[in-house]
Amino acid sequence: MAHTHNDRSISRRIPGVIGALALLGLGAGFAAQPSKLGDKPARTDAKGFAVVELYTSEGCSSCPPADAALAALHARATKDATPVYTLSFHVDYWNNLGWPDRFSTTGNTERQHRYAKAFRANSVYTPQAIVNGSAEFVGADTSRLDTEVKAALAKPATASVKLTQSPWQADQVIGLRAEIEHAPAGALLCAALCEDGLSNDVKAGENRGRVLAHDSVVRDFQVSKIGDDGVVRVSLTPPKDLKASKASIVVFVQDAETMKVLGATGAALKAEPEAKAPRATTQAPATPK
Repeated sequence: MAHTHNDRSISRRIPGVIGALALLGLGAGFAAQPSKLGDKPARTDAKGFAVVELYTSEGCSSCPPADAALAALHARATKDATPVYTLSFHVDYWNNLGWPDRFSTTGNTERQHRYAKAFRANSVYTPQAIVNGSAEFVGADTSRLDTEVKAALAKPATASVKLTQSPWQADQVIGLRAEIEHAPAGALLCAALCEDGLSNDVKAGENRGRVLAHDSVVRDFQVSKIGDDGVVRVSLTPPKDLKASKASIVVFVQDAETMKVLGATGAALKAEPEAKAPRATTQAPATPK
């Protein structure tokens, strides 16, 4: 079951308005989130890629199966090293319906509305999955998810992007440099900071009493215009509670009008090791003469 937010009437349709959709079991997938690349820049895979965006909310009872499907897709990332990049965008239009989602932002909701305009839809809904900016469907439909990912991987990227990170230190912004080739005029570079292993004990709303687990949660997201030289520098601002070992960077080139994604790459967050506190030393008492 999908829950919609109508852009024209500003109404939020409660469960039962949309026809039920059978939720399929988690199917076999092809995902690979960014691997740890050390000092080597990450590059677009010319053989094809898939950027999978999920629009979700902790206040929506239909969303946990979609969250699980995205997490399963993400889990196969490291194992299979396939260029599939998963991003979980938590929207805020559920926040006044019983439970405020601490991962939600107005920016995520606005991005989903831009997709609605591109798809010529009158409303947005959760859970919504979008693959490469061109195919949208209910995020819990794992059969459709697998089909769209396969199709995306079969199409070569039309733009290339190389990502270089500056080593990140706690309490600082994350500095990125992207080199883009073959992007059309007016194209955008999107950069996301994602975090795995997050959870929340939901105490109200449709998911009351459940502990919800999340992977690939977008903690910061920046969009930049690509200039004539094809070089874009981006600063991402991590939240105070970010765990660097669970964080990754995804960057992708997107057509500003059609919202189609033209190329993508990603890597684990490159963080400076935390300085260790010096060991306390004790001096042995002097031996009396």
